[in-house]
Amino acid sequence: MPPSPGPHQAGPTAAMGREGSVARLMDLDTRGELPTTHVRLVASAMGVTERALGTG
Repeated sequence: MPPSPGPHQAGPTAAMGREGSVARLMDLDTRGELPTTHVRLVASAMGVTERALGTG
């Protein structure tokens, strides 16, 4: 069995999680309902900056 990817390594589940999270943030942004705290939380969980998410 191959080892699981680390927290900052892309694996199939991690990639789907990132895509889904960013899609949800973009949906909230489109509706004008995107709090900064959501962006910070997702960015922190992904190990990237808020700007790297590309929302807003």
